[in-house]
Amino acid sequence: HLFRSDYFVLICALGHIGESFQRGIITNHRCVSLDAHHVRISYCPGCKWMLRSAYYAQEILSTFDDGRISEVTLAPNFEPPGGEFIVSVDDTIVWNRREDNGFPGAAELKRRIRDIINPEASLGHSDKFNE
Repeated sequence: HLFRSDYFVLICALGHIGESFQRGIITNHRCVSLDAHHVRISYCPGCKWMLRSAYYAQEILSTFDDGRISEVTLAPNFEPPGGEFIVSVDDTIVWNRREDNGFPGAAELKRRIRDIINPEASLGHSDKFNE
């Protein structure tokens, strides 16, 4: 059967990305690279940071809408001491609230993610803002 959990899944061709030809899958009629990245936002629910995490998730998904990111996971962390806010791409930490002294601006967070998943890509006005 081609249906699994209400997702239509087929092998597809993404076309040429750089010099390599990549395979992908179609989920909900959208082609996603099999090599797509996973973003995880781990946050402290006791600090009421779920809405902040959801805001960053929608910023990431709307900026990287080319199939290079397959998912953004919001992960509440109930472990003591609390106060955690960590954003990672494929297990590489791109932002840690404690080490980076607070929360990121959306543009800075997107630049750090871009530098991992596609360093040569432009972020448009987000890049120009920092120049």
